[in-house]
Amino acid sequence: MRTELAPDEVEKAMRKTTLILAASLSLSSLAAAGDGPATDALPSPAPMPTVAPAPAANPYSLPFQLRPIAQPTVLRLETALGWHGVDPSGSAGTNDVTILTAGYAVTKGTGFGLRIPFVYNAPSGDGAPASIFQIANLAASVTHTPFPSDPVRVSFSAALSVPVGNGHGTPPSAAAKAANASSQLTRLAMDNALFLPNDLALATGLSCAYVENGLTLQADLTMLNTFKSREANGDAARTNGLAALGAGYFFLPEVSANVEVLYQHWLTTPEAVAKDAARRSNLSALVGARYHHKFAWGWARPGVALAQGLDGFTKETTEVRVDLPFLF
Repeated sequence: MRTELAPDEVEKAMRKTTLILAASLSLSSLAAAGDGPATDALPSPAPMPTVAPAPAANPYSLPFQLRPIAQPTVLRLETALGWHGVDPSGSAGTNDVTILTAGYAVTKGTGFGLRIPFVYNAPSGDGAPASIFQIANLAASVTHTPFPSDPVRVSFSAALSVPVGNGHGTPPSAAAKAANASSQLTRLAMDNALFLPNDLALATGLSCAYVENGLTLQADLTMLNTFKSREANGDAARTNGLAALGAGYFFLPEVSANVEVLYQHWLTTPEAVAKDAARRSNLSALVGARYHHKFAWGWARPGVALAQGLDGFTKETTEVRVDLPFLF
């Protein structure tokens, strides 16, 4: 049964409904003004995690006379110009030794190298031998670096020098003999195997380097055994010991400097040492600097060094060395 409202009751109900709607609209407006857009109330997305850049590898300061701690893929041209007060042949003068080196890194830790030396010798003084240009012995090497990581790197090496250089025979020409003797001094008595044209030579070596924050500290030890391979006067076999210490530092990413101390000592007593004990050992020092520039194909690391003999026969030798290595 439907009950009908009186007119005044209908009017009251309509007013009440109007008031409720007006109040609801006012509250909605206030909420929108105070809280801002609805999207502001949504939580902000979490920031994307940042990845720190990988630290730059510690640069290795390539030495001048010491072995590279690892064999790189490289073409290297070294020219050493030496001035001798007197050489073992009894002549003073100038001597130039240029060595072309080609190296190939088979893996990060193993590589092979080949050295081809050329000599120009210009003795001076009355009765001095004639000037001469000649090739010296070829040398092939292998280097294995089982611990190539920083800060300590260790490598082992072996090299074989083949007697194909000029100056062999009995007796050799005076000019060739003087050139080989002077070249040993120009290379600070550290590469004698290259200038023994009658000898096959086997060298084994150990190198250890500390590389950290632009600093390189390195030590080399080498045992050199030579064996007479041609009919010639002299010792049938000889053993030579070599030791070297080097320090290098990058003052700028493009500029580094090196200091090296080099020592050679005959462990056996060759005929020449038996006649003159001053030939037993040689001590030298070298100071040099390099500029480093990166190309699309690799690195150029040209350098220049000054060396001086300090004791033994090399003390009469002053050397300037220009080194042009290109690493790929």
